[in-house]
Amino acid sequence: MRRLLNLFVALLLLLSLLAPYVSPKTVSLPSVLALGFELWVGLNMLCCLLWLLSKHKKRCLISLVALLLALPQISNVISVTPKRSVSGPMDTITVLTYNTKRMYNIAKPEKNKVLEYIKKQDADIVVLQEFETNKQSRRLTLQEVKDYLSYPYSYIDFKLYKGNRQFGLAVFSKYKLIDKTTLRYESAANGSDYCDVVLGADTFRLFNNHLQSYSLTADELEVGDMSGEELQKKATNVFSKLKRSYEYRPKQAKEVARAISESPYPVIVCGDFNDPPVSYTYHTISKGLTDVYLSAHKWSTGHTFVRNLFGVRIDYVLCSDRFTPIESKVERVDYSDHYPLLSTLGFRRSSSRRQEN
Repeated sequence: MRRLLNLFVALLLLLSLLAPYVSPKTVSLPSVLALGFELWVGLNMLCCLLWLLSKHKKRCLISLVALLLALPQISNVISVTPKRSVSGPMDTITVLTYNTKRMYNIAKPEKNKVLEYIKKQDADIVVLQEFETNKQSRRLTLQEVKDYLSYPYSYIDFKLYKGNRQFGLAVFSKYKLIDKTTLRYESAANGSDYCDVVLGADTFRLFNNHLQSYSLTADELEVGDMSGEELQKKATNVFSKLKRSYEYRPKQAKEVARAISESPYPVIVCGDFNDPPVSYTYHTISKGLTDVYLSAHKWSTGHTFVRNLFGVRIDYVLCSDRFTPIESKVERVDYSDHYPLLSTLGFRRSSSRRQEN
């Protein structure tokens, strides 16, 4: 019986390894299993340990082989490589990416913890998802946000209008923003955009992403004391939402990857991918780019979304080789259902300097 259980958890891990390479729109099972990737790794490590402590030590090979095959994906979940060395003087830029979950329920600046947090960090560039303001003066207005944060440049890309509600993406920057472009998706509440950031003689392209959400509620992630029928009903509903997200997100990921490949400048790609590192979305977008958190922070999974003991990293900062990750940390502040990710990147300026207007 124990051997069968071991084979089962090894199979779950191996199937999850297919997720980065098989579009969930075609076959969804690997992507569903990949949501529990860290659990399958942990269970296989436990199986290895238990077999080594038993008289059937060779049986640990079942999970050991599965873990060895999983090593490339494990390294995408938790950094196991040395940090990049920083040689010689270089300029730095700080980037804050944050899914704000409607800007602290669009509270006024004096009561808005999200705005207070952003202002306190004083990042060079702030990249926001689920950014929301309202046209009514009794709620948080766009002008109030701009006045409170006091950034000289911004790119506000509202995806959804409903009455006085304005909802979408936002970038606030200490550096000039030019060539602002929107990528539109079928799902109205989601989207990506990019703009070019001018730093003297240098320009880089900044991407802001909010890809299709699973739209799972806290209640749906809570099992509790439920009957078999209730559990089955909830599982069916959850799987239906997962399947719906898989209808949209692979296409969105390909669109972002295409736009990155066409960029004439080095890129920084930020935002809420709504998928873990072991996923088709992450694999598609991150090709050829450096995951800043993995490069600058060792031995941590960096969960940016935690709910009912379930944690996963779904918010990212990726960059071209032109940049050197120096520091990246998940800020554990509970003002949204996501944690913000604050990163510092190094770069060397071009020798000539462009005069900014």
